[in-house]
This record gives sequence, C-alpha cells and structure tokens, in this order.
Amino acid sequence: EAVRRAGGAFKAAGGNFEDFISLFTAVRSTTRESAETISTGLRTIFTRLQRESTITALKEFRLLILIQILERKCLALLRSLQRQ
Repeated sequence: EAVRRAGGAFKAAGGNFEDFISLFTAVRSTTRESAETISTGLRTIFTRLQRESTITALKEFRLLILIQILERKCLALLRSLQRQ
C-alpha cells in the first residue's frame, strides 16, 4: 500500500525502493499512524520538495544558516584575538 501510494513521488524525487522502505519503516515504528496515512503524508512531502518555490526557500534557509555559522566563527575568532 505504501509503495503504491507514495513510491512514485519518492522515485521522482530521486529516491530508490530500499530508501523508501527504510524511511517508511522508521516512520511507522515511531508513530501509531496507518500505512495509508503515512504514505499520503510522505507523498505530499516528496511532491512539495520538488516544487521550485520549496527548493528556493530551502536554499535561502541554508544560506541563512551558513551566514549564522560564519558570524559565530568570526565572533569567536575576534574574541580569541582580543584575548591575545
């Protein structure tokens, strides 16, 4: 049932059968949801991950995270230099 409902969307997103089964099993083992509910949720996620607007938003989010990391590293370096 899971493969029938969400397998195509997962494959279109670049996944393979083994990864899909692993992901499905992990979700199934940590929730009490039915196979149908999990499959529908996964299909929605995989479909949305392929949208250009979602890809753009994720890239912007990644850029924000990288900027924050660089800011922290620069602050740490400045503090280190000030102590010397």
